[in-house]
Amino acid sequence: MASQAESADGGLRGLAIVRGMVVRHGKQLADITSTSGRGLGSVR
Repeated sequence: MASQAESADGGLRGLAIVRGMVVRHGKQLADITSTSGRGLGSVR
């Protein structure tokens, strides 16, 4: 039972870390897509 609780806590902590990374990368991707979108628009 204790091991299950520990693994569940570790999973939640891992999800929080992954979520933080996704948010950080999401901002970078938004910047990249906005700049590339502008570039594609100028090419067209």
